[in-house]
Amino acid sequence: MTRLPRIEQYGLIGDMQTSAHVCDDGSIDWLCLPRFDSPAVFAGLLGTQTHGFWQIAPAPSAGRSDAGVVSERRYRGDSLVLESLWRTPSGSVRVLDFMPPRDGVPQVIRIVEGVAGEVPSFWLVDALALTGRLGEAHARFERLLALRNDLGLLAEEYDTIQQRQLGNFPQAFSHMGLIQSALLLQQLATQSSPHRGAVTIPACGPQQNHNATTSQHAQPPLFH
Repeated sequence: MTRLPRIEQYGLIGDMQTSAHVCDDGSIDWLCLPRFDSPAVFAGLLGTQTHGFWQIAPAPSAGRSDAGVVSERRYRGDSLVLESLWRTPSGSVRVLDFMPPRDGVPQVIRIVEGVAGEVPSFWLVDALALTGRLGEAHARFERLLALRNDLGLLAEEYDTIQQRQLGNFPQAFSHMGLIQSALLLQQLATQSSPHRGAVTIPACGPQQNHNATTSQHAQPPLFH
């Protein structure tokens, strides 16, 4: 289904030198850097998501092709710190979006906070990695890998109480999220130290180890 958000679905964050438009499905669809009159880094607002976006949102529920809109949304106080809250069957998660005032390099800050329950998604790995918390990102990635079955496969969801996989099995989007996170971690590791080795996804059963290679990151498919 074509994604066609209305302009009123967007929140604005900015640093007084440029701004970003954040849709209520967690996608930044417009951002010019480093100034208002600079070329757009993300331009999905005027086209489609193929023209650039950055989305942080929970996984689509059964029967949906997208994550849907936020459960609650507001600005904190009189600031341009945009707070978005999603509620999922296994927990709730909050995302804070803002751009701090600057004298130099522009920054888009996206902070993911667990509110209740557990939402162990690969998009959280990406969010931690992209905000410089590589140690936490690697630890979360290894934790998610441990949820695979003896064939190395993931389902649509994971029940954190009964500790078992639920929903469609195997789920392609879950494995796309795994691969995307591995690629992003490898890319950031290579940038920080060109002599570091590849991110390795341990094999299960008869599978062989797979060494991830670098790639541009796009919207991470998600795993509950």
